[in-house]
Amino acid sequence: LGVVMLPRISNLMASKQIDTNKKYLSKSIAFVMFLSSSMSFGIMAVSKEFVPLFYGPGFEKCIVIFQVLLPSCLFLAFANVIRTQYLIPKRKDNIYILSVISGALVNIVINALLIPRYQSVGAAAGTVCAEAAVCVIQSVFVRNELPIGKYIKSALLFIFAGMAMYVIIGCFIRLESTVGALFIKIVAGVFVYLVFIIPYVFMNKELKSWVKAALDKNRLFQKFLNRASR
Repeated sequence: LGVVMLPRISNLMASKQIDTNKKYLSKSIAFVMFLSSSMSFGIMAVSKEFVPLFYGPGFEKCIVIFQVLLPSCLFLAFANVIRTQYLIPKRKDNIYILSVISGALVNIVINALLIPRYQSVGAAAGTVCAEAAVCVIQSVFVRNELPIGKYIKSALLFIFAGMAMYVIIGCFIRLESTVGALFIKIVAGVFVYLVFIIPYVFMNKELKSWVKAALDKNRLFQKFLNRASR
């Protein structure tokens, strides 16, 4: 998303279309949090079935590592939008560099404290803390220029849906590690996540308009395909 949007946002910045840029930012935050929340909490929820099937025997510790490491995707996704759609097009490279250096320092400190005792789990915790530091620093520096509170509120709703999916699928649906069990949990996870997301989409006027526009475009595309097939 960042690679695709960077040229477009740079063009908007050059032409002083700040309001349009903020609309793109809002849509991008919602999009990346929708994906990152579903994928991170989804993989965490099915890790007990996924790890033995995918990695085989001897990699059972990956189940714990997944639980610790995957929340970093949430911070990574949020910070990626801020970085590629605001900081870099706005030529605020100093904030970007400061956040990366700070994240690296946090990672070194946490690794030094936790790896000797917790090994790979400690390294995973260091990665989460580093990504969180990068995300927080970037958000703090742009809080007076962007509606960061609005973005966080939007992100929290998707995170809540992901956590609900994780609890329901990961804790209450216990199946043996088979391909069928993994498939059942994935389908159930998608259903639970959408159950929590859809009501919010219909209550949020902005998201509702985006979904409606996407469906309208899809209808036009379907009509085009039908005419082409004739």
